Amino acid sequence: MKSRLMLQLCFLAAIVNVAAADGFPEAKTILYPAEVREALEKATSVELLSLNYKIAGVEARKKHPGEFFDGLLVLGSVQLKDAEQKKLVAAFHQSVTNWDGAIGCFSPRHGIRVKHAGSTYDLVICFECITVVVNKDGKHFATALLKNPPADLFNQFLKDAKVPLPEQPEPEADE
Repeated sequence: MKSRLMLQLCFLAAIVNVAAADGFPEAKTILYPAEVREALEKATSVELLSLNYKIAGVEARKKHPGEFFDGLLVLGSVQLKDAEQKKLVAAFHQSVTNWDGAIGCFSPRHGIRVKHAGSTYDLVICFECITVVVNKDGKHFATALLKNPPADLFNQFLKDAKVPLPEQPEPEADE
C-alpha cells in the first residue's frame, strides 16, 4: 500500500515537472477552478451518471447502442433535486478541496453533468484513482484530484433511483 502511494506521488511529480518544463497545458489545470465550484453550487440541473469505463470510444459506440457520456457508456442516470443536489455537491466539494496530490489509473465509473449560465460541465470521475476530469462545453477545462472521495454517497443516490451501479473496483490488498 505504501509503495503504491509512493509510486503514485513520484508519477505525479514527474508529470508536473515534465509538463511545466515543456509548457504542457495540463500542468496548470491540476486544480479545482472556482468556476466549476460555482457551476455546481448554482446549477439549474445536476445529473449523476453511472458509467461503464470498459465500454468507451468510437468503436464501442458502433457495437453498443445507448447513451455515451464523454465517450463512456452510460448505465443510467438520475436528476438530483434540491436536498440531494446540495448533499452531493457538498460532499464533492469537501473531497476535492482536501486534495493530497495522489494519482493513478483512470477508470471512471461516475459522472456529473451540470448546466449553469449557458454552459454544460461534464465531470468524469474515477474514485479508484481519485481523479476528476472536467470538460466545459465539450472541451477539456480542468483536472482535479480527490481525498476521501464520496463514492458511497454517489452509489447510494444511484441505488435509490434504481440506476445500475458501475462495476466496483477490487479492494486493494495491503502489502
